[in-house]
Amino acid sequence: MLGPSDRKDGDRVLETRSRDTNMEMIGHAKAHACLSMNDKFYGRRMAAQGQGPLLKQCFDLHLPPLETQERFIQDLWPKPPPAAQTCESIKEWNAFFNYVQFECDPSFSQRYCLATYKDIIFVVNMLRNHPEATFTEIRTSIERTRPQMAQQNLPVSIELAVRLWLMMNVRNVMPVDSHQLRTSIPWPENSSLRLVLQNHFSGRTTTPRGKFSEYLNFYNMKTIGGIRVEWTNNLALHLSIKGTSLYVFHCVSVLKRIRESHTVISLLPHDMIDETLATIDLLAPLTTANCNSWLAEEIKRWRLDQNLMHRDPPQLDRVRYSIWLENLQQIEEAFEATKPRSFIQWWHDRRDMQQWWGFWLVVSGRKAIIIDIYLSFWGTP
Repeated sequence: MLGPSDRKDGDRVLETRSRDTNMEMIGHAKAHACLSMNDKFYGRRMAAQGQGPLLKQCFDLHLPPLETQERFIQDLWPKPPPAAQTCESIKEWNAFFNYVQFECDPSFSQRYCLATYKDIIFVVNMLRNHPEATFTEIRTSIERTRPQMAQQNLPVSIELAVRLWLMMNVRNVMPVDSHQLRTSIPWPENSSLRLVLQNHFSGRTTTPRGKFSEYLNFYNMKTIGGIRVEWTNNLALHLSIKGTSLYVFHCVSVLKRIRESHTVISLLPHDMIDETLATIDLLAPLTTANCNSWLAEEIKRWRLDQNLMHRDPPQLDRVRYSIWLENLQQIEEAFEATKPRSFIQWWHDRRDMQQWWGFWLVVSGRKAIIIDIYLSFWGTP
């Protein structure tokens, strides 16, 4: 049995152990609180670092770093990334960032109240989150949220954000330049961006019949009709024909990314994106070797979107096309109205085989007559 002194010693030991345990628990609690604070600080720091690539100046003579390019694409057209972008995949966006570099030329910086890629994304998010808002309401919201952007050049800054986001020349302040004026979509103060685009891309009102000719392609239009393809970054100008110039939108990587993002569907529906890609499939058929080689040369010469080479089989049925049907029919009429003006053009023009054979029979007959005349005067060698 324990004596009184032993019990006192035991109580002291238990008291000491209890005090030590309490101190240990307090220590763990403090440590946990400290870690929690560190986690919060780390989270805030990581969030700030996440915005880091977008803090790069957008008005620069050089292309942005790869991490800035990746983040800018992800924030323009968000989608869950299956894996991190690689250097090889980001190269597919060279054509787009060449366009960004053109629009953000340092000599233009004084025109805008934007300085970084983050500023552009801020305006884009305002437009994306309020597709039904009028231009005036968008401008007022930006001025209230970012007072430093409440400047006279805010309207043209909104226009720039739209050009980089939707690849369309939408203007609230109509330009003085005649070409820019002709290729711009007006955006009135009291209209929303959604309404402006709906009115511009209205589509057909009747159901067409028949098919487009298999001879209706870029290569034949160039070699037979003398129609020159002018590549454009303005989607609103796609398939517009002015004289002998045919404007064609080439940034298909952007269209495919918008299609995958699902964040722009209220402004650019999937049907519109799919039909635009189908028009390129139609006019640059992958089943035509001459078109493939010609397109490869065009991509190399003009530094076009490399994904132009990745196309689907052409769909010739007119009923496939609604939004771009009128443009396609105008192109078809312009091509059919052209007549060969040289032997090379006559050789390539197989649209009317009866006429083609007739022409070459006449040429062969004249050649035979010339040979007979020559032989009658000079005799056989």
